Amino acid sequence: MNAMEKFFADMKRQRDIYLEILAKAEEQKEAVEAGNESRALGLAEEKAALLGRLREADSGLAEVRSGLSDLEAAQAERETGNLRNEIQSALEKIVAIEESCETILKAKKSSLQQKMAGLREGKAMIKNYGRDDGPGSKLSKKV
Repeated sequence: MNAMEKFFADMKRQRDIYLEILAKAEEQKEAVEAGNESRALGLAEEKAALLGRLREADSGLAEVRSGLSDLEAAQAERETGNLRNEIQSALEKIVAIEESCETILKAKKSSLQQKMAGLREGKAMIKNYGRDDGPGSKLSKKV
């Protein structure tokens, strides 16, 4: 396999990893919306593993790219336009999904904080209920 073929193969590999990340992000959004935190965390771990593979693909691609002549590099830029567009589109979708998940999680966090504050207030009220503020009755003994 010559350098150009390797470059194209690495670009396709990179695109495929981005598409896998996109699929995992979509699954994760569904899990977050459904309130399935354990599934969402599992998918986040799977995405992290895919990001590790992506780093490896990036370094391999950079290595191959550095070995191309100027003419080959220009040709590679022209001929990989569709692949780069697919990668760009996948990245935009991934970012949008991640931002959506962040918004959902922030709303859930806020709701939980409000519930916790309400529980704290209720706990304080229960604790103070029936509490004797000191010796003797506050009612007049003359009654």
